[in-house]
Amino acid sequence: MPTSDLLSDFRSASPEQTIKALEGMGDDAKIGKILVIDGLPPLPKEETLPDAQIEDQQGRLQQALTEAAEALATALQTTAELPMEIRQKTMEMLEFQQTMLTSLGKKAQATIAANNMPAIPAVVNVCGTLIGKLGSAHNRHNIADIENIQELLLRSLLTQSGVELNILSLKDAPDDGRIIMAHCSLSPSDMIYLLDKNIRGLVMVGASPSGHVAILAKELGIPCLFVDELPDGLHNDVPVILDPEVKTAFISPSPKTLERYRHIIKGQERRTEARQAFRGIKINTQDNEHVSVYANISFTGWVKRANLNSADGVGLYRTEFLFSSQEKEPTIALQTDAYAHVLKGMEGHSVTIRLCDIEGDKNEQEWLKKTDRWDLWDRQIEAMLRASAQTGIRAHILVPTVRDASEMQRVRMLVEQKTGKLKNQGVLLENPAKIGMMVETPVAALDMESYANLADFYSIGSNDLMASLTGIQRTDQHLSHLSDVTHPRILKVFQDIIASANIQGKKISLCGGLASQPDMIGILIGLGLRRLSAGVENVLEIKERIQMIDSGQAKNMVETLMRTPNRTERENILSRFNQGLSTQNIVSLNSTILVPEPGQRPA
Repeated sequence: MPTSDLLSDFRSASPEQTIKALEGMGDDAKIGKILVIDGLPPLPKEETLPDAQIEDQQGRLQQALTEAAEALATALQTTAELPMEIRQKTMEMLEFQQTMLTSLGKKAQATIAANNMPAIPAVVNVCGTLIGKLGSAHNRHNIADIENIQELLLRSLLTQSGVELNILSLKDAPDDGRIIMAHCSLSPSDMIYLLDKNIRGLVMVGASPSGHVAILAKELGIPCLFVDELPDGLHNDVPVILDPEVKTAFISPSPKTLERYRHIIKGQERRTEARQAFRGIKINTQDNEHVSVYANISFTGWVKRANLNSADGVGLYRTEFLFSSQEKEPTIALQTDAYAHVLKGMEGHSVTIRLCDIEGDKNEQEWLKKTDRWDLWDRQIEAMLRASAQTGIRAHILVPTVRDASEMQRVRMLVEQKTGKLKNQGVLLENPAKIGMMVETPVAALDMESYANLADFYSIGSNDLMASLTGIQRTDQHLSHLSDVTHPRILKVFQDIIASANIQGKKISLCGGLASQPDMIGILIGLGLRRLSAGVENVLEIKERIQMIDSGQAKNMVETLMRTPNRTERENILSRFNQGLSTQNIVSLNSTILVPEPGQRPA
């Protein structure tokens, strides 16, 4: 249902009510109507059945088992629509649930017969016993799966008993743009069923912003609020506004709130339309220097966002998430599918795929911590080459955390060996892979000449390089304010890296966090960078900022910073530069947006 139709339907007689969230996820506000999902009601007390009712209870359980099996089978079919990194794990979860459903069903049927127990307490007892046996943090995922199966069965059994459940009907949920208010934590299988239901947003109790359901919601572009509890008395079809930015849902919004969000929603719609202005346009500085802006992506599903935001390609595909999201190493076939998806999805634009960086805060899986990175890279390189052969599109392979030239030599040798192996198997590679190097360690930054014959291109990892140069880790919130990219010595290191790449005739980009900060773009252009890779959601804003900058003036600004020892003075220099940027003759994203007046968005 279009937003305008929803707005015209809002006739609220009750006063506005707000729900404040612990956390919000997503950027855009959404307007819709409530679909309430209650948690399970109190279950009937355990009782002893007369023999004559045992067969009836077993029949009810069998019906519940059949419905649950159908639900899981449908969800399993739908996993083909999920992003690659989530697909495999979700398939394994659903397949485990299918196996467990059969086992639980047999035990529950036996419990009904042996103890003259009704179906509902039989299911609860069997599931509870199994969860008790698992009972450790290591099995938390399996425990969650069993709880998911239990809820599927109890929903069906309660419905058969005549209990009216105000709970999500997986088969009959409306697809008219609802915002779900869930008194319980949704399961991954619930989320899969919502793929084709046009859900506009979720407000969930008991879910984690870092959990599997949240990851699925993020990949599907569904904004979420995470709350401890929801108010009583929520009803279906009541109008609601969800704003993840201010972590608030407005139930039965007042005319004033509705008018505010009418402007905000229009602004979002105009912004989406305005994105098209950048498609196919080369972005230049004020003095006509071309600068390319690529996207950093972490999931295969983000390819759509990169294209929507008019990225010039993928400058960094972080494959760590393909590995860290799995309980075991993905097969070469699965990796090949993931890389091929990204190569094809970028519609002819270049794609740089980084070998899995398993160091530091990028790795959370125990199996991955114990894995030798060279063994991992051996299989990963083969998958990348197979994806290139499959799609006919050359992959650019990026090597992380290089500290010695021998590492680049070893990667080149692996690529050559794998290429030869695939050719012998009849897998032809029309374009040999390009092999690039992350410049993110001091030893690499200060000795670029050693890599002149080993790297086809370079990419500066500003996050890790800055951490190494300053001794301040990017995860240290207490010291992060001391990390200063304007420091003359830091600027000199960056300047020398770029100059060395230019002397070698190699392309160089920057794919760290600096490329996503509009106020830092003047420094990067002034240092001589003409290829940036920004966060996928920052690409448009960075492209607009580039058009405001005169590269000659930016170079002069950087030179001034390098002669200025005082940090406060350097910050003032950068601030004056950004305040003086020209908006003349730019293709503007923001100029076409209808935005609310200052202060209109609720605090």
